[in-house]
Amino acid sequence: MVNLIDLAGEVQELMQQYGDIGTERERMQILNTRAKSIRDIRDKYDAAIVSSSMLHETNIPVRPFAKASRALINKCEKIKEGIEKNWDKTIRDPSIKANFIDPVDDHIDKKIGKNLKEDWRSYIDAKAPKITKASLEPLASGFGDTVEKIAGLLEEISQFREVLPGNLEQIAHVQQAAKEASEAFEKLDKIPEAVRTFLAKAAKGEALLTDLSEDVKDWLIEYKMLAHLRI
Repeated sequence: MVNLIDLAGEVQELMQQYGDIGTERERMQILNTRAKSIRDIRDKYDAAIVSSSMLHETNIPVRPFAKASRALINKCEKIKEGIEKNWDKTIRDPSIKANFIDPVDDHIDKKIGKNLKEDWRSYIDAKAPKITKASLEPLASGFGDTVEKIAGLLEEISQFREVLPGNLEQIAHVQQAAKEASEAFEKLDKIPEAVRTFLAKAAKGEALLTDLSEDVKDWLIEYKMLAHLRI
């Protein structure tokens, strides 16, 4: 099967070859516009290749690139033939955008790029610790620094989720952030339930002396938190 992107590249090369033929300003403006559109498409495809290679290199599962339909490949071949036979007529034809440039661009954006982003997000969602804001709030009064650190790491992970990584360092950063957040929360997760309940009430100013059992008091003393609480 003819490679769609190679065809787009050939069309771009043909446009560049014929660039010296047309001297009329309008024709050259059209030529430059078409050439830029194809260069942009090629840049997108090259960026997708780089992202896919990096994800593969770090053992992140990604799907193979979506293949172009026969109809789309036929459109590319038709444009190529048209430029070879009559470049001026083909390039000046307004339908080239709808029949070639837009469909190819959509294929890269809505199939190749979309799949890559979905695979990257699936990886991050599986890697990121399952920590909710509700699970952190009760601990903020006694473990503010740790809670703040975890919240910051989760925000970083969330931001990276929205765009494909630009380099291997970004992938490593996401992995490290997920690891640190998990380790920090694991320590908080070991806090006894009675202590959690008491801290949640204390954070709202609702804790009573009767809520301060001996077990809770001993735990707070052990972790040097009792002096920071007001009942």
